[in-house]
Amino acid sequence: MSLDKQILVVEDRAEEAKVAEIVLREKGLIPYFIANNLKDALTAIPNSRAILTDLFFPLGGIPHEEYSKRFLPHYEAFADIRYKKNDRNNPLVRAVEQVSGLFGITAEQYVEKIAPLFNHSKKEIDMITNALAERENFDKYQKYLGVIESVRNGTNLPLGIIVAEEARKLGIPTVIVTSTNHHDDAFEAVRSLAKVQYVDHFVNGRKAWKYGAELLMQEMGGASR
Repeated sequence: MSLDKQILVVEDRAEEAKVAEIVLREKGLIPYFIANNLKDALTAIPNSRAILTDLFFPLGGIPHEEYSKRFLPHYEAFADIRYKKNDRNNPLVRAVEQVSGLFGITAEQYVEKIAPLFNHSKKEIDMITNALAERENFDKYQKYLGVIESVRNGTNLPLGIIVAEEARKLGIPTVIVTSTNHHDDAFEAVRSLAKVQYVDHFVNGRKAWKYGAELLMQEMGGASR
């Protein structure tokens, strides 16, 4: 692999890209190129000798449908794993439905209006509410539906996986640098698709670019270029 080729960094947040740039200079990984979208990254990959890439960044004007179609099934399947559908036939639900029937209201209305009058603890009410919900951890599930929608409409896609896949075709060492501290389920749903090494934590409020660069150097053979 030619040593005059650049280190490609894919990161759309300027403050994070600056930290990555400082780390690259400290490690002697020069020259380098910063891309902040998939379009520019795909153009730069063939001219790269190694890649550090974020996981989530913009498309750069590329139509999203192909990528939404690629990732959406993984996010939808993950919903059934992380947020299992509740069994409406469990004893707790049946008991609440029987009691609410005495008042001529739904189980949900009973929990909201009647249960507090019987001095149920918050823990008990939360337990009943979760049992009646469509899914376990229903509040978090509702938030996760927003993640699914952002994948469907192309506003939040794990495009670092695309970069890593294209790089692998060319035999280019690649490390994904992200953080589940701020992506959570958005990363977990596609973690199995990340076939390269990845760093997924914060260091002093920033992504762990130093650790990512060290992993990249190992992938490159351990020598500074």
